[in-house]
Amino acid sequence: MGRGRLGSQQGVQRTLAARQPAAAAVSVSPADAIRESLQNDGTMDLAAFNKLGDDDMADILTEIDQYESDDDLKWRQLQPTDTQRFFNQIGWADEKPTILDDKAYEAARKAAGVKSLYHTDAPYGRLSTQRMLDQFRKGTQYLSGGLHGDGTYLAESSSDSWSYGKFKPTARQQKMFLNHNAKVIDEWELHQKFNTWAQAHPKAYAALRHMTQGYQDKTAGWSSIDGSKSVFAAMLGYNVIKVGSYYTVLNRKAVTVAKSHKIYSKRTDWNNW
Repeated sequence: MGRGRLGSQQGVQRTLAARQPAAAAVSVSPADAIRESLQNDGTMDLAAFNKLGDDDMADILTEIDQYESDDDLKWRQLQPTDTQRFFNQIGWADEKPTILDDKAYEAARKAAGVKSLYHTDAPYGRLSTQRMLDQFRKGTQYLSGGLHGDGTYLAESSSDSWSYGKFKPTARQQKMFLNHNAKVIDEWELHQKFNTWAQAHPKAYAALRHMTQGYQDKTAGWSSIDGSKSVFAAMLGYNVIKVGSYYTVLNRKAVTVAKSHKIYSKRTDWNNW
């Protein structure tokens, strides 16, 4: 009998000991769990972020620059902005596009029943357009600044896209199409959803407006959602924003890219190719 009681007591002690870590884990708030993940490996679970209340979501957005410095982003040839940080942290910036040789590309595009879209890079500082092309295809996505969200800009017209290359002699143009991974939202619809959401999340909305973006750095004397609307689109699960005949790609897994590309010259054929 004595041994039975002792065994029972030891069993209770083991049960209590087993419950202690679980109790400790429960005490960590969802926001603090996100902070720990950002601190430990620089990642953030988007679904967990979306479940935060207004106060916690605003705090996480405000603190976003604590986990990746401007210097680190510049060293990695990335945009030193909070929008870039957000897409790095949720993992979208590391997703890669599908690359196909020209014959396979055309077959896949026709099978999908979609048109080609065009992206052109101009040389920027010490960055060559070849380096930019390689980074787009193999590296971390650089989120360019723009009025229609920070991301990679595409045009339905090859000639329109060339203008983004500023007609520089080393400007390079790629063509691609939106594949089955693309989740597209029209910019007008995005704004409607944004306005509705802002009423229930005023603090998080203010934090989004004050995030550093492609066209808005820390010294800007204004606030805007021009670039950070990409963050809100991602929160809704969309990876492409459409406005007219232009598209902002937020995650490269949404596109299939032709292996060949073109370099600008005065004799460049401006027709779609």
